[in-house]
Amino acid sequence: MAVQTPDSGCSRHGGLEFVFVCKTCDNELICLDCVLDFHNKHDLVKLMEHASDQKHKMQQYTEKLSKSDIPKLESEILENGKSWTKTSKELMEMNNDITRHGDQMKKEIDKISDRLVALCKNLEQMNRETKEKNKSVLTDFLRGKLRQQDRCQQALTSDISTKAIEVAKEIRNTEPITSPTPIARKSAVFEPGTVSNVLLNQMFGKVLVDGESVSFQQSPPCIVISSFLASFPYDACHTCRSGDEAWLSYWDAEQIYRVDQTGSILEKIECRVNVNSIAISPKTGRVWFSVKEDKSIREVMSDSTVVTRFNVKYVPRTLGITLGSWLWWGWGMRE
Repeated sequence: MAVQTPDSGCSRHGGLEFVFVCKTCDNELICLDCVLDFHNKHDLVKLMEHASDQKHKMQQYTEKLSKSDIPKLESEILENGKSWTKTSKELMEMNNDITRHGDQMKKEIDKISDRLVALCKNLEQMNRETKEKNKSVLTDFLRGKLRQQDRCQQALTSDISTKAIEVAKEIRNTEPITSPTPIARKSAVFEPGTVSNVLLNQMFGKVLVDGESVSFQQSPPCIVISSFLASFPYDACHTCRSGDEAWLSYWDAEQIYRVDQTGSILEKIECRVNVNSIAISPKTGRVWFSVKEDKSIREVMSDSTVVTRFNVKYVPRTLGITLGSWLWWGWGMRE
């Protein structure tokens, strides 16, 4: 540590000249009177010796900076620039590779889609041709039946007895009795496959950062913000909207408690019935709870009064409230 001597001298003893440096008192500058008054038996060194020693150390430090530290830092800065340039180029190439690979996958998907669309168009054409064939066959059959009808009418109105016999024989020998069966159309149904993000990611590939994949990062571990031992039993805990408070309840107790992160009780509600389950409304912040005895769902109002909202058919075991203020409950067995 370098020593700089103030021009005013010792402030305690009328500006007397500094003579020593007290090592015990963090290299404080002192005069001769200070040695007797405040620094008796302290570790002292002469001012000039201490200054000379500090200059020597500074000279060594300066030489070290010029010969080692500064060239090393300059080299590291240069290497850092080269490394950044190389990394930037690699990232640009990787970006182009990802884009190119994505375009290739899109093309393959488009090929599959185009092939299926073409199949649908072929089926449409086949069904159109089938419709025309069926129409032609049925139309011809209809015309034959109309001719038969005309021949029958002629025979019925004719005075010639043999006419009816002749027409009946003609019909039997020349026309089918039953109508032709139409050709069935091709029926098709598209069954879309399941879109799996896992399979898509595996097909697409992954990015390795420092040798580790970042494509399938796990969720960060939970962090315990606070922990405490409550002064009462509880088996349900629901965090308030503020995030720094919670409501606690116990299935065999008639009270519910609002506590802070240290477990200190901020509010106690006397429900006068055993609380089976609780839930917090994300919109109003008020507490709802279920009661086993009368199968009721109740709400705690802002003034701590309890209001029964409705009763359900079965014992409500669980309770919850959605962001849309819909309340749901579940039951385990009918009682």
